[in-house]
Amino acid sequence: MPLCKRFHSFLSPLATRCRLYSSQPSSPYTLRNLRAFPFTQSPNEAERILSPLASVVRSEKYIESFASRIFPGMGFQSIKPFRLTPVYFPGWILDVEVKGEVTIKGDDRPATAQIHNVYIPGMQYITQATIWLICLSGSDYKVLSSAPLAPIDSYLQNSVPFSEELLCQYDIDVACIPYSISPFSILDIARRLSYSEAKIAQDFRFTPSSLQPTLFAAYPILIPLYLVQYEYESETAKHYHTLILEAYGKDGNIWSEPLSQHHAFERVVYERIRSFITNSEPSSNPIITNLGYSKRFVEIAGFSLTPHQELGHAIRNYLETALSHANTPAALAAASANDLATLSEDKRVREFSREERTPIIEWLKLGSELMMVHRMHDVRAGHVVVTGSGSKGRDKMSFVDGAIQHLTEKSTALEAERRKIKPMWARTEEELLDNDRLEPAEPKTDKGSDSSS
Repeated sequence: MPLCKRFHSFLSPLATRCRLYSSQPSSPYTLRNLRAFPFTQSPNEAERILSPLASVVRSEKYIESFASRIFPGMGFQSIKPFRLTPVYFPGWILDVEVKGEVTIKGDDRPATAQIHNVYIPGMQYITQATIWLICLSGSDYKVLSSAPLAPIDSYLQNSVPFSEELLCQYDIDVACIPYSISPFSILDIARRLSYSEAKIAQDFRFTPSSLQPTLFAAYPILIPLYLVQYEYESETAKHYHTLILEAYGKDGNIWSEPLSQHHAFERVVYERIRSFITNSEPSSNPIITNLGYSKRFVEIAGFSLTPHQELGHAIRNYLETALSHANTPAALAAASANDLATLSEDKRVREFSREERTPIIEWLKLGSELMMVHRMHDVRAGHVVVTGSGSKGRDKMSFVDGAIQHLTEKSTALEAERRKIKPMWARTEEELLDNDRLEPAEPKTDKGSDSSS
């Protein structure tokens, strides 16, 4: 359904200039540890970047629009949009380790999985109130929630602590979309899946009720976008088409709402442009069209059991399919109803900074190494056959026993190190008690001193 069709006469065609009567626009965000990516592209740059695609939408000025993109400052004119709106869209990045029971080829076993750099949207749909703010049509608009909008790795460290100063950039007010999705709803949904829905791949499934996170870090981020709307006419009516530009860097992706049926030729052109520029496969998302490079909701997935690479890829593909489904944002929002009010106090909501994230990644890396040691131990203990008799047989058995003993000691050392460096906020009550028992007693202080810090 085209954007802004219903309310396009309500707002001025251009983005709103920063208000002079107020120091800053008001913010709808109350989350602690919130970070945002600044807009690194101006509205004029956004127009220039999108101009070749706009020429396809409007079926005009093909050569000049491409020239304006390739040769900025040479006098070529970009196609001017009907409306351009800078928007902050809420999202979450997740780092998670979870334990549970799995069934592989009929064999039930406990297992551990790690998923890194998982992106989920922070908003289910655009509400009626938000429509009046940023001019989107419909009360259940799924385009923005159906795309993996998280910045690519090279930009992940460019976020800054959110402040209301960010709501006016390039002398233009930035529209803010509020959070309506809790990241922890994804685990609640997973625990309620049916037997058939818990099938990850052929002969590989998990038991939903058994899932228990050993660490769940959720980082709230605001993603800068330009919603850029172009007007065009068909034989029967006037239409509007919106392109979406990720505005956090020069490599920001471009997305498009689905093209209408009378744009069959344009769809082919879009895909050929994308294939030429990015060497990517055709976009398969029916909700939103990817006009840039391929992006995923899940960057990395690791698994404790053999064959770990094959099973890890299966987990990643399973999650990717689930998160890209059209109904997923609505399901996440429905499961978030009881969590939104307490998110500001939840210790699992962490700041997306190098200082905060490095200890978490180090702990997960030790977990990945521990999983590898466990796999090696299982292989040696379960599949080694010692042949020979006399001293040769005893030597081989001694070698095998020594290797298994070494792996056992390595496992014990890694587990101890993981207990030691696990962030305090992520520890269970039992782990905190164990930590108190293992740590040496603090030296006594004078009665008048303060030791509560």
